[in-house]
Amino acid sequence: MAQVKVSGNSVGGTLWACWGDPRDEDVCTDTDADLVISLNRQGESIGFEYFGFSRISLNDWRVKVHYDQAGRSLTVWFGDPAEQYACADTGYGVNLIRDKRGDVIGVEKLNYALSAAEDLQVEVAAFDDTEHREGIRSKSTQSAPTAIP
Repeated sequence: MAQVKVSGNSVGGTLWACWGDPRDEDVCTDTDADLVISLNRQGESIGFEYFGFSRISLNDWRVKVHYDQAGRSLTVWFGDPAEQYACADTGYGVNLIRDKRGDVIGVEKLNYALSAAEDLQVEVAAFDDTEHREGIRSKSTQSAPTAIP
C-alpha cells in the first residue's frame, strides 16, 4: 500500500505533503525562501513543505489527490485546480502549481508509479497550531506510519 500524507496549518500558513516514508528523509533542500523538498538517500523526492500559503481556511479546506497511471504522476491539490495559473519545475521531480496570487495550490510528483496490486491511501489533517502539526510530523518520522487523527 502506498501512502500520501497531507497536512495544513492556518496559523503558520504551512502545507506539507509526503508521498514516501517520512522515516526515509535524508536531506531537506531549500529551493526558495518558502519551500523545502525532502529527499531520500537515493536523491529522490519524498515530500515537500511550503511556508507561504496564506489562504488556508480550516472550515472549507479541500484536498484533492489525483494519480495518473499512464502519465506516472501524483498530484495533490490544496486549492481549486481551475485556479491553476503557473506550473514550475523544482528540479527534484516535483512541479509546483501556483495561482495568480503566487500561492502554491498544488504539487505534482513526477515519475510516481504504483503496481497494479497497490492501493493508494491518503491521510489528510488540518491543524490550528503549528506545534500540533509538528508533533504529528515528528512522530511519523520516528515510528511506523500511523493514521493522522
